[in-house]
Amino acid sequence: KLESLSIMSYVLLLEDGLVLVDPTRDIEPLEAISRRLKKPFKSAFFTHFHADFVAGHTELLAMGLDIHFGPDAHPGFKAVNLAEHEQAQLGGGLAMKAMATPGHTPESTCFLLLEKGKEVALFTGDTLFINAVGRPDLAADIKVSR
Repeated sequence: KLESLSIMSYVLLLEDGLVLVDPTRDIEPLEAISRRLKKPFKSAFFTHFHADFVAGHTELLAMGLDIHFGPDAHPGFKAVNLAEHEQAQLGGGLAMKAMATPGHTPESTCFLLLEKGKEVALFTGDTLFINAVGRPDLAADIKVSR
């Protein structure tokens, strides 16, 4: 877990690489983790367009990573849009399931991490916090993140 600019980025360690969830714009700390673990990035998942910070998707696209969004996102760049309840297979019995959760932003999506079909973690982005929910008045435009 990395905390930066009011964002929490997550790095999932798989046998053959790393999966990122809501990576920050400054991907150097993520690259340092990759170097330290000697594992390449495999893919990234974004829970929503981020008006409250700038995401690192441009750098990750340049590396050739698949960038995943939920069903209602229209990012304006090459991305994988997962349908409602569609699962992206990560390998090793792990999958990431898309769950549309509009509210904070119209395209907000929670990603449910499954291990051999068992629910093990939920990445909510800015949809859900401890004792709070994400603000619905921060509508983003993809141009903000370019």
